[in-house]
Amino acid sequence: MTETYRLSEENPMGDVDDDAPALRRVSYDQTTRKSIKESAIPATTYEDLRRFDALDLYRGLLLLAIVAGTSFLFNFQLLTSPGNPPIYSTGDWFSRMMFNSQPSDWLSLYGLHVITVRDFLLSGFLFAAGMSLFFWKRRRTRLQWRKRAIIGRILFRVMLLVLLGIFLQSRNAENTRWVLIDPLTLIGLATLMAFLIARGPVWWQAVIMIAILIGQFAWIELSGPITYPAEVQGIVVSETEQATNQKSAWAKHQNVAELYDRTFLSNFPGQPDAAYRESGRTTFNVLPATVLIMLGMLTGQWFLSRKKSRLFKVLFCGVMGAVLVLAGIGVDKWICPAIERLLSPSWVLLAGGYSLLFFSGCAFFCEVIHASSLFAPLRILGRNSLLIYLTSLGFTTWFGNELFKHSQPFLSALAGGEMSAELTLLIQMLLACLAAILLGWFLNQHRFYVRA
Repeated sequence: MTETYRLSEENPMGDVDDDAPALRRVSYDQTTRKSIKESAIPATTYEDLRRFDALDLYRGLLLLAIVAGTSFLFNFQLLTSPGNPPIYSTGDWFSRMMFNSQPSDWLSLYGLHVITVRDFLLSGFLFAAGMSLFFWKRRRTRLQWRKRAIIGRILFRVMLLVLLGIFLQSRNAENTRWVLIDPLTLIGLATLMAFLIARGPVWWQAVIMIAILIGQFAWIELSGPITYPAEVQGIVVSETEQATNQKSAWAKHQNVAELYDRTFLSNFPGQPDAAYRESGRTTFNVLPATVLIMLGMLTGQWFLSRKKSRLFKVLFCGVMGAVLVLAGIGVDKWICPAIERLLSPSWVLLAGGYSLLFFSGCAFFCEVIHASSLFAPLRILGRNSLLIYLTSLGFTTWFGNELFKHSQPFLSALAGGEMSAELTLLIQMLLACLAAILLGWFLNQHRFYVRA
C-alpha cells in the first residue's frame, strides 16, 4: 500500500475537519487504484437523490382531505347555528362527507372493513413520515453527512414538532397544555423512537414491530378493569362511546394507558383533566405510532431496492396492504377492538394496510405509468406538507370563504337564483382546496419550503 495526497471533495460549508482539506491523506490499493474511504461508501445514483413523486402525491391527497374537511365542518357549523334554517339534504356526497369528516365515537371499525377518512389521516401521515425519514437518512448518508450532523438534525426536527404540537394544543387556553397528544407532537416523538430502534435487517425490524403491538395488547388487556384514584377520576361517558363488556379493558377513559397518562401529566401546573383529555388519546400512543413509522420506512426501503421491477413492487405493496387489512379485521373481531384514539394493535394493522393500498395506487401512477405530471398540484402540496397543514387549520378556510364572497353574485346567477345550503357548502369546500393549491404553487414557485 502506498500513500498520496489529493484535494478534498468535502463541502467547504460543512463541518470543520482535523486535517486540512488540501492535504487529506488517503490510502490507495495498487490493484484497484481506489481509496479505501471511497470503496467503503456506496455509489450515489440518481435513484438515491431524486424526489419520490409517489410520496409527494400521497401526502398531497391527505392534505387536501384535511383542507376539505376543515372547510366543510367550519361552514356547516355556521349554517346550522341558531337562527338559521335547518339543512335538508338528500345528496349522497353530503351524507358521505358528514360521515368521513367526523371522528368515530370510540370503536373505529364500521361494518366489516369501513373506517372514516378522519380517523385514517393521522395514521396515514405517520406512514408518510416513516417513508420520508428513510429517504432523508439515505440521502444524507449518500451525501456523506457526519453522524453527529444527522443526529442533530433529527433532534431539531423532533423538538420543533413537539413544541408546535404543544402550541396548537394550548390555543384558547389560559395555561400551557402539557398534553402530548397533538398529531405533530406524536409524529415528532414517534420519529425519534423509530430513528433509534429501526436498525438491522428487515426481519429484525418486523420482530420489533410485532413485539411492540403484542406488548401494548398485553399491558392494556391484562390490566383491566381500571379503578381511578380520587385525584384523577375518570370522565363519565355515554354507553354508546364505551367498548363492549367483553372488551372493558379498552373502554374509553377506563383503560390503563389513559390512567397512567392522566396521573403523570396531572403533575404539570394548570392541567384540568376533564377539559384536556376528553378525546381519550394518550401519550403512550407514541409506541404503536412508531410501528406505523417503521412500516413506512420498510416500504421506502422496498421501493428503493433494485432487485425487482417497479410494477412488481407496486403489486407486492398492494397485496401486503390487503393482508394487513384482513389481519386487522380478524384481530378486531377475536382479540381486541380497533380504536384509532388508542392506536390499538388491530387499528395499526388496519391503518397500515390501508396506507399500503393507498400508497401503492399513488406509486402505480407515478412510478409505473409515469403520470405524475397529471397530479402536479397535489404533489406540490405534498412537498410543503408542514406549512400546508398549519394553514389548513384556518387560513385556507378563510381564504376559500373570501373567494366565495366575491364570486357569490356570479355563482348565484349560474345557479339560476339563490343557492341551496348544500351547494354553498360544496363550493366553499372546493374554493378552500383551490386556496391550498394556489398557496402551494406560490411557495413552490419561490422555492420556499418549511423543512424541520
